[in-house]
Amino acid sequence: MTSTFSQIGGARIGFFNATWPFAWLSATPEAISVRCGFKFTFPKASIRRLGRHSAVMSTGLRIEHDVPRHPSFFVYWTFDFATLARELEALGYEVHDPLA
Repeated sequence: MTSTFSQIGGARIGFFNATWPFAWLSATPEAISVRCGFKFTFPKASIRRLGRHSAVMSTGLRIEHDVPRHPSFFVYWTFDFATLARELEALGYEVHDPLA
């Protein structure tokens, strides 16, 4: 089993949007982190839901969380959602994907 996973992508943080390749997601069984200028860490216990987020020309992972100092709207953009979801699930996360 993989104990870490990382991927280059983009991010939508509140009203700020960074396109690929300006964000980096890394995940362990304990937390998911996204770096995009700043580093945002979401401990597993603070994640309420992970799910597919679709926009006009993009697909991403919406992270719904309880971390008060992070923006409430947070999406990590990826070109390979299937791999991202599979790797996160291997780390013990549940990823909601209505298209699967």
